Amino acid sequence: MSASKQQLQREQLGQCDKQETFTSQGVVSLGAPSQIQKLSEEENVVGYVVPAKAKNLSQLLENTTVDDVLAHRGHLVTLNDTDSVNEALRTLRDSGVSSAPVYDVGHKFMGMVDMKDFLEYLFPLLEKRGDDVDFDEDFLKQPVGNVVESSRSNPTVMVDHGTTLLSVLNTLSQDRNYRVGVLERKDHTVFNIVSQLSLIKFFAKNISIFPEILLSFRVVDFMEQMVESFSIPSDTTTLKTLKYLHREQISGAPVVDCISGQIIDTFSCTDLQGFVFGGPKFSFLEKSVVEFLSSARRTKSIKPPITCNPNDTLESVLLKLAGTGVHRLWVISEDLEYRGLVNLTHLLDFIRRHLCVDKENDLD
Repeated sequence: MSASKQQLQREQLGQCDKQETFTSQGVVSLGAPSQIQKLSEEENVVGYVVPAKAKNLSQLLENTTVDDVLAHRGHLVTLNDTDSVNEALRTLRDSGVSSAPVYDVGHKFMGMVDMKDFLEYLFPLLEKRGDDVDFDEDFLKQPVGNVVESSRSNPTVMVDHGTTLLSVLNTLSQDRNYRVGVLERKDHTVFNIVSQLSLIKFFAKNISIFPEILLSFRVVDFMEQMVESFSIPSDTTTLKTLKYLHREQISGAPVVDCISGQIIDTFSCTDLQGFVFGGPKFSFLEKSVVEFLSSARRTKSIKPPITCNPNDTLESVLLKLAGTGVHRLWVISEDLEYRGLVNLTHLLDFIRRHLCVDKENDLD
């Protein structure tokens, strides 16, 4: 393909950026499943039914439903509103998930809770930290139902089995919509979850149907620039790091070596699950972020960060995200300097804006 033809196609695709943002309809009447079995939400999308009539990516998304994606079903990890924060964190950690639906004693759905919600609930304690604050009593022993009620950061959007993946993409490409709940046909309980990562894995599985020009876009075309993100020096205290995350309303950031400036690890809200290991909690927060991560993960080694290069293609990014199961890629230059990040919301929105789908196919 000639450079001039490729540039023309890029300009044509760029016209789709004017497309309006879509919304999805929510359902409010829900209940709890009678039997609960553990299943990682990152493993929910394991079967893919590709419509035979799909000739391009837009048709694939229009013709594929949530029911097709959830071909291999399992029950979802759930929490009771009376579970303590400590019990909830332990359940999430042991199940390998970062979020779960919460139900009250009458089996009424209260909402989703994720790790950002726990940080939101913890933050007032960090602000007034002192002798009058008991970490166990004021945080770990509190019912998780209080965490759901205190957080308004992530709206809960519900869909049914017949919802198209195009509609799901429209929802999950918007800020703060990280997952949708799938309703059971019979009693309208939350049966399963389709997360942003679920869509990424679906795209990776069906990479051959993507238009070549879309796959050839580079990270520099859709990355979030460094000026809009930040890094954490390795000697920063955990307390200060948590305050950064709360202030910026983000769920994670790269940890960089104080001397070399290179990314050596990632700190995310999920690492708060390390509190279940016990020990003096507030003194735990005075440790450097690297010490906290080692203690929280019960390992002496750092966790190698998952990165990409500004010149990597969208295709390689999709495959890397699907293969590693991470929710973000740190963008580093050839000299290993931190340049920014690729997160799932921006990536899905970039794909959505370049579909050129007619508005008549959108949800009201």
